[in-house]
Amino acid sequence: MFSSLKDKLFGKKEEQHYDITNITIDDLDVGFIFDFRDATWEVIGKNGYETDEGEYFELVIKSATETLFLEAGNEDKESWTVSRKIPIGKLGGGYQRIH
Repeated sequence: MFSSLKDKLFGKKEEQHYDITNITIDDLDVGFIFDFRDATWEVIGKNGYETDEGEYFELVIKSATETLFLEAGNEDKESWTVSRKIPIGKLGGGYQRIH
């Protein structure tokens, strides 16, 4: 019982489920560091969420100069989307900020 409570409070350390010599995007987790687009990136966040269209998985990655979001639906981890935050003013006319 104590170890179960300890795991709930402090998190149970999971065993590696990947080959350390052949890490793929699906293996990335918070704290991983890798090279992408001529820069070194660190995974700083990992999120999952549900919408009417299904469940999604997102990694937040940060380099020295920018932050990107890698996203895939749980049903389709074969393709990933790379996106970034932009100011709403860059979207062009016709959009308003909702307070």
